Amino acid sequence: MSLTWDSPPPPPPKDKSYYAHNYPSPPTTPPKPHPQTSDPAWSGKASPSTPVLKSFSYPQTSLQQAQRRATVVSGVPEWYIPDEEERQRRVAEDKKRAAALRRERLEAEKRLEEERAKALEERKKSEKEKRLRSGKAAQQWLSQHTTHFEAEARARAESRERTMQERRQRRIPTLPGLLDQYFSNWVTVQDDSTSIWRRRFCRVRRTCLQLYRDPVTLDALDTIPFADIVSLYDTPEDLAELECLPGAFAVKRKNGVLLLLLCDSDAAKELLICVIIQLARL
Repeated sequence: MSLTWDSPPPPPPKDKSYYAHNYPSPPTTPPKPHPQTSDPAWSGKASPSTPVLKSFSYPQTSLQQAQRRATVVSGVPEWYIPDEEERQRRVAEDKKRAAALRRERLEAEKRLEEERAKALEERKKSEKEKRLRSGKAAQQWLSQHTTHFEAEARARAESRERTMQERRQRRIPTLPGLLDQYFSNWVTVQDDSTSIWRRRFCRVRRTCLQLYRDPVTLDALDTIPFADIVSLYDTPEDLAELECLPGAFAVKRKNGVLLLLLCDSDAAKELLICVIIQLARL
């Protein structure tokens, strides 16, 4: 055999020792029984080429023989199939073990449910106690401050009553040279039918309050009789609209119209309030 540079090298020879550890696989077909042990005709006879060996075996029941035959046919080892008693014992043990595991699982679930119910009951109890404590604290705070609030309300009412009494008793002279005029000055007015403030000149006479466009105009734009005035408000506690108008006060007429008046100074406001209170007999 000649080798060329183009031809590949020959394969190495097979090493038979490499396959020495591979044991032969068991036969797929059951082995044939020996004629001396299976055939009754061979009993007591010896083969000219095979020596006669006397063997001893325990007697087998029909169940064991059937198991052996089934083992040989199926190819399953003989020791893999236990007898009926052993199988029943193992089945009973498996059932007992499964029942024990089931009881343990049910007991664990029951304990877990009891713990959850106990935790929920404790949380509800703590929340109830917290609500009771907060309710008691709020009631105590309210009882403590109610007396304070009532005292402040009584003090404000008494102060207002004293102020009204002083305004009723204040002597208001007429304007010099005018016998029936007690007030003459600029005011800013607004009624509750509109949100527009209007600048008016106010004159207070003995029976009415008149609003003019300017001091030289003779015809009044609006005349409010004192008999038509039912109440007067000069504090934010009496009327909420006065909270952002520190120099204003309001008079309410019989028809329900609310008139807001804003003076230029506190002295003018106090004088006009005293005049209205005394002439309207409020």
